[in-house]
Amino acid sequence: MKIIFRISLIVVLLSVIMISCEEDSLPGENYQDQFVGNWNVLEKTGINSPQNYVVEIVRGATQNEIFIKGLYNNPSIMVKAELFGLELDIPFQTSDGISFIGSGQANIGFDQVTINFRANDGSGEDQVNAILSR
Repeated sequence: MKIIFRISLIVVLLSVIMISCEEDSLPGENYQDQFVGNWNVLEKTGINSPQNYVVEIVRGATQNEIFIKGLYNNPSIMVKAELFGLELDIPFQTSDGISFIGSGQANIGFDQVTINFRANDGSGEDQVNAILSR
């Protein structure tokens, strides 16, 4: 009887340990579809702030990639961003002669995205905080 109890206890403890070691995940971790669409941008900081304009976010080649068209109030610019749940990362890249790097995060309702990025057209670095809203 003691052996059965001990084996049962070990199984229960191992089950608890295995469950608690699983990586937490949000339901529907791929939020690409929620980012896609037109967004109103308010640049709160930066050389040209405050300024308002519209960007379009489109799907990338993978479900964790998007492109932001029109960032920095330049319709020729297309900036790639990598998605990590609600967060996005803008890796260093150049578009239309301007280099970009930055990051951002959407709120849980996906009606606002905050992006902080640096842009450099060769005349100096511009630190921008932008709020995208629908």
